Amino acid sequence: MGAVRYVALGDSYTIGTSVSEVERWPNQLVERLRLRGGVALELVANLGVIRFVSIDSVADQVATDRSLVARDGLHPSGAQYAGWVELIAPVVAEAIAMPLGQSSG
Repeated sequence: MGAVRYVALGDSYTIGTSVSEVERWPNQLVERLRLRGGVALELVANLGVIRFVSIDSVADQVATDRSLVARDGLHPSGAQYAGWVELIAPVVAEAIAMPLGQSSG
């Protein structure tokens, strides 16, 4: 059997902010499994994201606006997700417009 291929998804911890590539946890996982168990794991991509968008301003309205809760009474409704998109879309648009490797500040 060949190597198991995987993609690491996450935030600044996943991308390894402030450490070298070999120090990032997804890379350490590949090495540890190789050394200790002979497991062939291939990191295809590290898709960690450095940006953060707080959705609190929408989520905090749940107590007074039940339309923000799905029919199961637990998960966000489509309306709440739409509120998140309103907050997230400008950040994503800015990131996409930026040349690769450039930071927004």
